[in-house]
Amino acid sequence: MNKLQSIIGSTVIIIASFAFFSTPAYAEQNYTSNESINNAVSSIVSKEFNNRAQHDPSIAEIGPVTVELTQTFIQENGTDPSQLADIFLHNLDNITTNNTMDEKFNSPLILRGTQTYSACVSSFLMQIGIKWICQDFRASVLNGAVTNKLMLGTSYDKGIGIGTWSHNRSWFEQPTSKELDVNYKGNVSAVIKGGSISYPLTVMAIFDVNASNLKQHFQ
Repeated sequence: MNKLQSIIGSTVIIIASFAFFSTPAYAEQNYTSNESINNAVSSIVSKEFNNRAQHDPSIAEIGPVTVELTQTFIQENGTDPSQLADIFLHNLDNITTNNTMDEKFNSPLILRGTQTYSACVSSFLMQIGIKWICQDFRASVLNGAVTNKLMLGTSYDKGIGIGTWSHNRSWFEQPTSKELDVNYKGNVSAVIKGGSISYPLTVMAIFDVNASNLKQHFQ
């Protein structure tokens, strides 16, 4: 009898101990689950953005993409990352304007002064609304060649949209004496229906010598 009581007592202690420690483990599992969902959705969206970027020569580099879904969005749409990514991308595409730019605004080269220019690039990745990413610079053309290059300030966004651009750095590349590539890197971020999205983005605007000036070459 004592032996049976001892076994029962030990069993009760084990069950009680399991019940006591299982609650924190469950809470931790919940957090890990949400984090895993966001990581999986971010990976899917990153792949989609990289696929799209292959068809956009103005994009030099993108990613990784970080997506953070709201708890409400997950509760309403389930926990399948593929389904969540599809819905999130659909929401993003619904507010992304493609190929609807005003003709005047679609020629962003601005001769701001003697040998002073604005390089502006717009792509599906920045058109969360209607947005351009620009970088002012100065350059001279001497004997048909680009010389005296100088960045003016930092890159910035212009236009109407919910996406924002945060400058990181800008630099020139000159493949030939008659071509000047203006590169600028920053971070795009936006809050849309379902959550937030952010990603580093490097874009490139190509300029060619045109008589004694430069003209942006649209890729």
